[in-house]
Amino acid sequence: MARPRRGDSLFLTIDDLAFGGEGVGRADGYVIFVPGGVPGDRVRVRLEQARSRFGRG
Repeated sequence: MARPRRGDSLFLTIDDLAFGGEGVGRADGYVIFVPGGVPGDRVRVRLEQARSRFGRG
């Protein structure tokens, strides 16, 4: 899978919490931070920010 781009919608499972309380999910190794996400949540995320190693949705 190609690296996701800003505006893409993805389904992922929140695996962990980051410092600051954002949920952390992964799509084919690409890390995505999700505000309000809790480990175990299955979410649909629209990327608001996409960098080379991580994104925010």
